[in-house]
Amino acid sequence: MLEPLANPIDPPLAVVQADQGLNIQSVPGAKIYAVAAGRVLAVVWCDNCGLQISVVHVRCARTYESVYSGGQPDSAAVKVGDMVQAGQALMKAESGLRLTMKCYGATARGETSYARDRVDPAPFFLESAPPIVNAPGKRRTVTATPHLHVRLFPQQSAKPVGELLPGQEVVIVKEQGAWGFVTEPVMGWLLLEYTE
Repeated sequence: MLEPLANPIDPPLAVVQADQGLNIQSVPGAKIYAVAAGRVLAVVWCDNCGLQISVVHVRCARTYESVYSGGQPDSAAVKVGDMVQAGQALMKAESGLRLTMKCYGATARGETSYARDRVDPAPFFLESAPPIVNAPGKRRTVTATPHLHVRLFPQQSAKPVGELLPGQEVVIVKEQGAWGFVTEPVMGWLLLEYTE
């Protein structure tokens, strides 16, 4: 893929380099877009990652697969076999997107250190994408009782997207003032004063 890919979600609020992919925070209901033209290979529901859509792309005599995870139930705008264009809506996000990319044969050719032909999608992003934060970050333990809200934005009035229990460990991959950004077990912002 010689040219940059289209942004897969708009607006991307934060992009975090994660294990063999990118976690991209967004507002709930944001549309998730195909990063390049191709054919829809799979549309499946996963209990641990939400709606997942795979698209196969052939570019520069190489076959790539982009895998989009984190969609809302019943939000698929495409079906298996559909041809899609770069920037075409695929589904709607719960609170973000997990983007994984594969280049078929890359592992055998020694072009990636990841298993199963996975490649780092970060180099393919448009320059307009938010800066990528490299994980791992700081490991912290939740001290809030009875729970700590994880919020969509780094502000108290922002909508909660999940909660963490006392004693639960999290990894802070980005800090902004009094707030820390986490990607697991839920993606969003938490107040650092309630962790140690």
